[in-house]
Amino acid sequence: MAFRLIRYAVATMQRHLEAGHKKLPLVIPVLFYTGTGAAIFVLMLLACARMAAVYRRVSIIFLLIIGGLLGQASLHYRPAQLLPAGQTPQAGDTRPAGTDTRLAWNRQHSNQERRAMLLGSMAMIAAHPVTGSGLSTFETQFPYALVSAGLVNPFTVTVTHPHNEIAYVWAEGGIAALTGLLLWGGVLALPFASLVTRTRRWKTACRGVLFLPLVLHILVELPVYVSAIHGFLLVVLLWLALPVRVTRPFGRYRTGRHRRTGLILTGGLLCVAGGIFMATGLQSASKLREAERFRLMDPTPLGQLLNPYAQSDRLLFDQAVSDLMAFNLTQDPVFIRQFRTRAGIWLARHNDANLTATLMQIPRNQRQLTATRYWQYRGCLSFPQDLRFHCNTASSLTFQEKRYDSFSTH
Repeated sequence: MAFRLIRYAVATMQRHLEAGHKKLPLVIPVLFYTGTGAAIFVLMLLACARMAAVYRRVSIIFLLIIGGLLGQASLHYRPAQLLPAGQTPQAGDTRPAGTDTRLAWNRQHSNQERRAMLLGSMAMIAAHPVTGSGLSTFETQFPYALVSAGLVNPFTVTVTHPHNEIAYVWAEGGIAALTGLLLWGGVLALPFASLVTRTRRWKTACRGVLFLPLVLHILVELPVYVSAIHGFLLVVLLWLALPVRVTRPFGRYRTGRHRRTGLILTGGLLCVAGGIFMATGLQSASKLREAERFRLMDPTPLGQLLNPYAQSDRLLFDQAVSDLMAFNLTQDPVFIRQFRTRAGIWLARHNDANLTATLMQIPRNQRQLTATRYWQYRGCLSFPQDLRFHCNTASSLTFQEKRYDSFSTH
C-alpha cells in the first residue's frame, strides 16, 4: 500500500508538472516530509512561486502565514502533563513529567547526544581516515571511539548510526565510500546547473527543490544506508527532476534485437529472483515472529525458515536466546556453549545489554575472571548507566577487542 501511494503521488506530481501547473505538485512531497524539512517547504514554495503570476505569489505567502498561525494556535491545546493524573513515572525514570519541561529536557539532551555522535564519528574517522573501520562496524566501534577521544558515553541505548550520512559513510567506508557519496552529491546538483547557464530553466530547478527536504533529513537525522524507503524516494524524485538530456543520454542509439532480447531476459530473471527472495524473506520473518511470540521457548519455527539470509542477524539473536532458554529448562551444558558462541558472534557486530550481561554472568559463575572482566568492560563501554555492569569498578580495565575470540568460544 505504501509503495502504491508513493507511485501514485509521484505520477500525479509528474503529470501536473508536465501540464504546466506550478502549485499542486508541491503538495505531494509535503506528504512525505516532517520535522526537519519544514523550513525547506517555504523555500520550495517561494522558489516555484517565481514562475507564477503575482496573485498566485500572494496566495502562496498568505497560505504560509495562515498555516504558521494555525500550527502555533494548536500548541495551546496540548496537555500540560504527559502522565495521567495519579500515575507515577516508572522506577529509574528521572525525566520531567510536564510537557514543556520534558520538551526542554529532550532538546538539551538531544543536543548533547548529537554532539557526542559527531565527536565519536570524527574519532573513528581520525583512526582510519583512508580505509574506514569496515562495513557495519559503527555500532561496536563507536563506544571505543568515545573512550579514545576522552568522551563520556551519554547514551542509555546502543547507537547504531550517527545522524549524518557523511560521517557514517566516511567512518565505515573511508575515502572510497566518501568519494562515491560526493559523486552522488554532484548528481543531486544537476537540476540546479541550469540556473548558472544562459537558459535559466527554473522549471527544472523547481523540480530539484522537491528532494531538498529529504537530503536535509538524510544529513541530520537518518542515513540512507539504514532506510531503503528514503533511498528509493530520493532516486525517484531525482529522476523526475533531472533534465531529459540527462535521463535519456543514449536515446538516439538503437539496440539490436538479440541484445535487446538478452537484456529483457536478464532483467526478467533478476526480477523473478528478487521476487522469490522477498517472498521467502516474508516467510522467514513470519516464522521469527511466531517464535518470538512464545518468547523463544520453542526453537522449532527457527528451523523452518526458507530464506535465513534475509533475516540473518535477527535469526542469530533468536537462536542465541533460544539456547539460553533451553539451558534454563534442561541444564544441558551443550546449550550454554552454543549460546556463548552465537551470542559472541552476534555481539561482534552489534551491542545488546542483556546478552552482554548474560555473557558476563556465565564466566563469573564458572570462576573465569578474565572473561568476566572483559564482558564487564564491554558492557560499560556501551551501557555505562546499566547497574548490572558496576561500571565504577570497571573503568580501569583496558581490554582490547582482539581478545573477543578467546572469550566467546569457551
